[in-house]
Amino acid sequence: MSNIRATTISDETGNGPIALTKQYTAKAWVHFSTLDDPPDIKSSAGVSSLTDEGVEVSVNLTNAMSNSFYVPVCTAGHSGTNPSNRSIAAGVTNASSFETEVYTTANAHTNTNCYCAVFGDLA
Repeated sequence: MSNIRATTISDETGNGPIALTKQYTAKAWVHFSTLDDPPDIKSSAGVSSLTDEGVEVSVNLTNAMSNSFYVPVCTAGHSGTNPSNRSIAAGVTNASSFETEVYTTANAHTNTNCYCAVFGDLA
């Protein structure tokens, strides 16, 4: 078996490291809890902060996307005290952040753990 070890993989011109633009991989991801007040990031990559908007939570990206037509994919967990199914809606607001809302199956807002990944091209 062979191993490839490198500290830098250069772009086609040899001038710098490759960037994950135009690739099909998540550019950012975050696990946060709306059970905390304010909402709290548990773990993340490419996410700088959260903004509590009341019902919505804005997820602020460390690096801007190339436009506002990227795809934030989100899901939500459930708490042990209220195990009803929950869904999370993500709406793109601009190239550097998107908003999320969490609902129960009864279409009521709720607090829980949220998980989001962002797909698209970086600026």
